[in-house]
Parts: sequence; C-alpha cells; structure tokens
Amino acid sequence: MSSEKHSLMYFIVLSYLLHFVLLKVMMSRLPPFSFFIVYILAAWSPNISAIIVLGLVIRDGPSIRKLLEGWAKWRISVTWYLAALLPLAVGIVSTGIYYLTSGTAPSFPVSALTYLMGLLMCTITGATGEELGWRGFALPRMQSKIGALSSSILLGLIWAGWHIPYWPIPGWFPKMQSIPFLAFTLQSIAKSVIMTWTYNNTKGSVLIASLFHLVLNYSLFLGILPSSPLPVEPILISTITWIGFAVMVVIVFGSTKLSRKPNSVTAFRMVVNEN
Repeated sequence: MSSEKHSLMYFIVLSYLLHFVLLKVMMSRLPPFSFFIVYILAAWSPNISAIIVLGLVIRDGPSIRKLLEGWAKWRISVTWYLAALLPLAVGIVSTGIYYLTSGTAPSFPVSALTYLMGLLMCTITGATGEELGWRGFALPRMQSKIGALSSSILLGLIWAGWHIPYWPIPGWFPKMQSIPFLAFTLQSIAKSVIMTWTYNNTKGSVLIASLFHLVLNYSLFLGILPSSPLPVEPILISTITWIGFAVMVVIVFGSTKLSRKPNSVTAFRMVVNEN
C-alpha cells in the first residue's frame, strides 16, 4: 500500500501530537481520577499511534496482531532477561561511585507501599505504553532502510524529543528535570543502541524492550538514588557509562545489525511491504 511509505512519518507526528495535547489537558486542573486516566493515555501515545497508523492509515489489521505478538516473545535465552537489568546495574555503579566519593549515605525515605505503587505506575506507563511504538513499529521500518546503528541513533533522538514537555513543567518528575536535556538525549541514544541490540537478538521481543524500559524508569524510585534534584556527579557517570556500553555493543556486534547472528534468526530487516 502506498500509505506504508509514509507510515513512519505518520507515526512520529501522531505520537508527538497525542502526547503533547494530552499533557496540555493534564495541566488543566483535572480531578485526580481524570488526571490519572489522561496521564496513562499520554504515556501510551506511541502504542496508540502505531495501532492507529496500522489500522486506519495502512488498514492492515493482521499487522496489528503481529505487533502485539511482540509482547508474547518470551521464550528466549536468560541472557537477554539479564540484559534488561542493565539500567539497574548502571544506576548502582553511578550512584555507588557518588556515595563513595561524596561521603553521602544512601537512604530509603519512603515506605515499601510507595515503592510498590511506583513499580505499578512504571509498569502501566512507559514500560508497556511506549515500546510497541518505538521498538515494535518504528525500529523495524527504520532498519529496513538505514541499518541498525543509524536507526538506533535516529530513534534515540526521536525518543528524547518526545520527552521534551516534561522539562518546562515545574514540579513534574523532578529527578528527570534535574538531568540536563543534553545528557538525557545522549543517554537516550546510547540506550536506544542497546535496546536495538536486544531487540534484534531476540527476534523482535517487545517484552524484553518493555522490561528494559521498566527497570530504567523504576530505578528513579529506588532508594539507592539520591534525593531530588539529582547531583551532577551520578548523571555524568551514568551518561559516560551508557555511552561506553553502547560503543562496546557496536564494536563487538557490528554497526550494520548489532548482531552476529544470521538475519534468519534475528529481527533485523523485518519484512515491511511497500507497494
């Protein structure tokens, strides 16, 4: 279908538009329950946009089912489940170095219930709300044209840009806002490279991408992190660490598909019909 040629552009524009509009609605002093619902919808805007483009623009119903099947790809090596824990490792290393060099002691200022609620919120927002769109829809379409590394860099920039509205709104996600946007963008690009690496080596498991995203977001709720605002030292250390991991992945697995496996057993260059 001719609309497939422009599907990626439609998806990006719609993801940004839905997200920005819903965040604007959230700022209109909604009742708590309405605020919660709109927040969930805003977080799910990449997934919603992917389904809208497939169902209403391309009009390819079977592709929606195939997209959703990415969440069901769980029969993979335990190695990739461990890779999804990488954000936790980076957080521990970065803040551990900070605590050791600054003399600051880690604290656990909130209750166990708060941590459980944080885990729930991280699960139903970014972790499950974005990855069908970013990794399930956009990444394979990018890779079919410009390869794995270039796709990862471009998608990392788009991913970072999607988060821009969180910086100007006072009091929203103070730990995120304490990260300079340049550092956030560099981290997003590096994380995008690593997530492409996991995606391509798990035959397109959106489940692993979602777990990675969950661990990434939830690390901000853990007591190992300093209180808001985040000091500059762990931000700098984590940025360098993420870039280092990404560079290592590119060197070891190659920039073309970020995998040493044959195409037949990876998600690289998934078939996208363009007539």
